[in-house]
Amino acid sequence: MSQGRWQDLRAALALWIKEPGSRRQFARALRYHLDKNASRFVVQVVKQLPSAPAPAARKLVFFAHYDPQDEVDPYVVFYLRQLRNLGCEIIFVSGSPWLKPESAAAIRNDCAGIYTQHTLSLDFGCWNLAWQQARRRGWTLQGFDQLILANDSVYGPLFPLGEIFSHFNGADLCGVTESLEGKPHLQSYFLAFNLNDRTRKFVEVFWSKFRYVVPKLHLIQRYEIGLSQQARTEGLELKAYISSQATRQAVLDDEQHQHRAEALERDVNSMLYLWDILISRFRCPFLKTDLPKYNRYGSRTMERLEEFLRHSTEYDPRLIENHLRRLGFRRGSDTSSIK
Repeated sequence: MSQGRWQDLRAALALWIKEPGSRRQFARALRYHLDKNASRFVVQVVKQLPSAPAPAARKLVFFAHYDPQDEVDPYVVFYLRQLRNLGCEIIFVSGSPWLKPESAAAIRNDCAGIYTQHTLSLDFGCWNLAWQQARRRGWTLQGFDQLILANDSVYGPLFPLGEIFSHFNGADLCGVTESLEGKPHLQSYFLAFNLNDRTRKFVEVFWSKFRYVVPKLHLIQRYEIGLSQQARTEGLELKAYISSQATRQAVLDDEQHQHRAEALERDVNSMLYLWDILISRFRCPFLKTDLPKYNRYGSRTMERLEEFLRHSTEYDPRLIENHLRRLGFRRGSDTSSIK
């Protein structure tokens, strides 16, 4: 057994002992390892995929969702609608198994298929189910120009999504931002494969080898970071809409930014530490939902989020305020002032 596999086994065993509630997830993961059938995880088929995608659709989206109150929040509806307006076919998979029918009804016209499952391997587990449902319904990647992996961990788009797609030409796998934490990788809240013979083969092999991973850190290492590493190993060209080099130069130029010293001393997650630079300087179309919830790094700009968004973006900040209010978040930023 390789050292990496041995470490995975030790971590899984520790989680099994420490968190009895995770044992059902391990059992599901093991069963999938044996039969490769993710369809057994489906709890609700809210909308079944048709037997073929719309002929005019050129982009296929796998969208991962989770909500602790089994809702599809209006900020998610807005996001899906912007994708749909770009001609995307969307397969929506929620890790909230008992998604409320009246809430799901808001996205029926925007999604080709809507499924729910018990959370397993977070976003990648949802995307794998979307892949398997597409295959079961006879869908293939032929006829699509792009495959997009997206989730609801971000507010947006803050700017028209067409801006990032126009930048994605000339590469095989693209993302909005890249991170140097761990190993260089495209951040997985939004990934786009430009489909060609190489990338179609890569995607098919990737999902055929997919295994559900329960410990979160190992999931990140194997799939969020690992996807970019595997793509590079296979000779695919990767491209970020906002590169780490461009971000570093922007930090060098902004001598007043409160996280400048940290960002220059070590590799930080730019979506968390430098989010305001990404939006105001590079028109980053997304804001992580955790930022206004918790503001863990004490961003002073977050304290005036409404003013910042209205001045710098085309996004309605009430979508954020209403989401936070519904979930009971009143701390993390002064979003209570958003009207």
